[in-house]
Amino acid sequence: MHERLNRFYIDFRKVQFSVEWIRLYFFSALYDIGYNERWISMFEKDVFPVICDEVRAYVGFAPLDGAPPSAAEIEFIWGLQAAIFYHGVRKHLFHVKVHQDLETNVEMRVANFLASAMSFYENLPSTTLPARTAKKP
Repeated sequence: MHERLNRFYIDFRKVQFSVEWIRLYFFSALYDIGYNERWISMFEKDVFPVICDEVRAYVGFAPLDGAPPSAAEIEFIWGLQAAIFYHGVRKHLFHVKVHQDLETNVEMRVANFLASAMSFYENLPSTTLPARTAKKP
């Protein structure tokens, strides 16, 4: 799980979080062009459910089975996404020093995300807690 998420975000950052892409994304939002809204919609619809299913399996909870992730799960995944994205924002938009290279930053963010996943699921309200499928990692 660690390696797959690391690989995904490192590859994704090299393409999507370039200086040009970040500027386009922010200018689109500022000028209400809609590019950023389409991108967010696509990411929540196509990428987040895959990450959610993988994280559920990693911590021993039932898969989505075609259902959408809960609002809490979406926000949990956005926390990872935002932390990784902001590294590029600081570097390419704010032009400030980033203290780690891309790979190191992604590896740290993914490790922290996965380390907190069990706590996240165990602290969901019982009405939204998915069923357990296996032992904890």
